[in-house]
This record gives sequence, C-alpha cells and structure tokens, in this order.
Amino acid sequence: EITFSENDTRAYFQKVIGKIYKILPICEEHLDTKQDYINSLVRELYGSLNSVQNEASRVAVITVINTLVYLSTADYTPKDFKAEVFKCIRIIGRIGGDLCGL
Repeated sequence: EITFSENDTRAYFQKVIGKIYKILPICEEHLDTKQDYINSLVRELYGSLNSVQNEASRVAVITVINTLVYLSTADYTPKDFKAEVFKCIRIIGRIGGDLCGL
C-alpha cells in the first residue's frame, strides 16, 4: 500500500480545487469536453480515496464524486451548476483541515 504524507495529501487536494474550478469555464463556453473532463476528475477522486484515511475526509470525497457525477449527467440551471461547483470546492477545501487523522 502506498501512503502519502499529510502535506502531500493537502497539496494534492489544493490542486483538486483548481481542477474543480476549471469546470466552470468549460461549462460556460459549452465545450463538448465538459462530460469527459468531469468523468476524468471523478475517476481521479475515486482513486484518491485509498490515500485518505480520515473517515470524515473520505465521506467528503465521496460527496464530491456524487455531485460531479450528477453535474455530468443531469439537467440543471446555470445558477444551480455554479452553486454545486462551489459546494464541491468548499468541501474539498475543508479536507485540508481534516487531514490530521491521516
């Protein structure tokens, strides 16, 4: 099993925030790559679950995965879309504070 330091994991999730934020311009520009980009991010987050030992952080990652799956498949208003993206960003941002249990 591969383990990562708390600092490495915190840095990784900071990078994930940028990847989630990138969904906004992709959607606003109506690019055909939106679903592919979100699906790729979902796969990456699913893989990251093995490196998160803190139960609250694991639940947070699962919440973000589920929200992103919804965004890639459901109909939504632009307002709802933005709200869900920013919710994901807030959740991932909180993980940094929960990493003490790694």
